[in-house]
Amino acid sequence: MKAHTKFVTNFAAARHAIGLTQQHAAERMRYRLHGGWNTRSVTNFEAGRREVNLDEAECLAAIVCVPLDRMFTESATRIAEIAASNMQTGAMR
Repeated sequence: MKAHTKFVTNFAAARHAIGLTQQHAAERMRYRLHGGWNTRSVTNFEAGRREVNLDEAECLAAIVCVPLDRMFTESATRIAEIAASNMQTGAMR
């Protein structure tokens, strides 16, 4: 699986696990990056029609409470568990 595809799959799994809508994800991205993201950006990203740069990938991982490196090394199931756990505890592991 390509790194981008794995990241997209894991982001969507984490977002769903913590109950974050695409709209809220876009709002958090706009806040962190000072603009540039909307709901369509998230939709296109999750559909594989929008690639992201490193800064965007770091922000996407942070808003779902998962360390960036784990977004590329773990399964979607494990990422969902990590996101839910980190969201509850406030920790980033």
